[in-house]
Amino acid sequence: MPSILSMIHHTNFTPIPAIIILLFLAIGFQFYSDIFALIELAGFAFSFIASLAVASLIYMRYRDPHLKTSFRLPIIFPILFLICDVFILALTVYQQPKESLSNVILMLSAIPIYWFGVSWKNKPRSLQNTIYKTTVYLQKVFAVVPVEDESQLDG
Repeated sequence: MPSILSMIHHTNFTPIPAIIILLFLAIGFQFYSDIFALIELAGFAFSFIASLAVASLIYMRYRDPHLKTSFRLPIIFPILFLICDVFILALTVYQQPKESLSNVILMLSAIPIYWFGVSWKNKPRSLQNTIYKTTVYLQKVFAVVPVEDESQLDG
């Protein structure tokens, strides 16, 4: 993720760059003619992400059963939720295979963006300089600063 998206306004404490990105996404969605396709995309993405989150919860409960948490449900509830959610996803894929495939492709398109922005650590020096200069310029334009880490404030 570009670091500019995690920055906040220095007096209002609002994430202005992230809000502007969401604004452009919302404007782009306004020009899409089929609102039902957008609703289906959002529902499919939500179900898929919820399934991944609940599956990871179940995995963590079996990997480390004595992990202390602030809130703990009986394991049957996440399992039932996962079964229902996977059933809904399977039914959606069965009834609308083309739309489901396009939704999966759209969600998978985030992987190269993540790799380029976050995972790729040894970027060429020229690209690092360009990213740095762009970040500094946008910080000046939007009057944003990086969020201070709570652990640095205690020290």
